Amino acid sequence: FCSLIVDYAKIGFDFMKQSNQIGPLFHNIALQQYILLCAQVPEGGLRDKPGKNRDHYHSCYCLSGLSVSQYSAMTGSVSCPLPQHMLGPYSNLLEQIHPLYNVVLEKYEEAYEFFSSE
Repeated sequence: FCSLIVDYAKIGFDFMKQSNQIGPLFHNIALQQYILLCAQVPEGGLRDKPGKNRDHYHSCYCLSGLSVSQYSAMTGSVSCPLPQHMLGPYSNLLEQIHPLYNVVLEKYEEAYEFFSSE
């Protein structure tokens, strides 16, 4: 019998507050290139891969992947990614999302504060 107590309200919160000590887990520029060059549909929307149709599901997850890749190399509490970690101009910069819950980080923090106060 293990008496390990898991605080489910904090799952992911500590993860987001830690600095990136080990470096990115993937090539962030390559992922951005793929999303911006291969997944975009000229009429709007994003798709799984070239030759497929755009849809809401892949539009959502491509945007999430783009955000995660833009912020993945950040260390500490830098407010914006460094230019070498972003593909293209800063006008391509998305809001940071929580990689586990797939919501904008600001909304995650609001929800965390609301639900963690008893």
